[in-house]
Amino acid sequence: MLGRGNGAQHAIVMIGTGHGLNPDDSASAAAGTYASVFTSSCICTFTALWVVLLIAVDGIRENTWFLIAVGGIGSLYTAIASAAPRKPKNFGIPLTYCKLCFSSDKVMIALIEAEIYQAGLGRSMLEPFFSF
Repeated sequence: MLGRGNGAQHAIVMIGTGHGLNPDDSASAAAGTYASVFTSSCICTFTALWVVLLIAVDGIRENTWFLIAVGGIGSLYTAIASAAPRKPKNFGIPLTYCKLCFSSDKVMIALIEAEIYQAGLGRSMLEPFFSF
């Protein structure tokens, strides 16, 4: 369950499907998987172009604003690469989305509805919503 802890109004629940989640999957690529030829060629091309650009800019004594251009291009590339949308399966975590909402003015009623839907679900959410 993901939530903000005691007093939170919302929670997201992930129910296991028997495949199991390994935290190491989010830190490394799955074993035996390699980047595609297109990805590898793009990385090599961009690396070579960055080296050429940096060498060219280093030798310039006039119009040093190119240094700002190099920094701007690098920042733009980093922003685009880090903001690119990725699906959980890209990190080795297979998820199936099920949009269910249990809602009530009283937390306990919503937890009972969740328990009716899936045995053990409401009980697992007692501690975050009620401090014992």
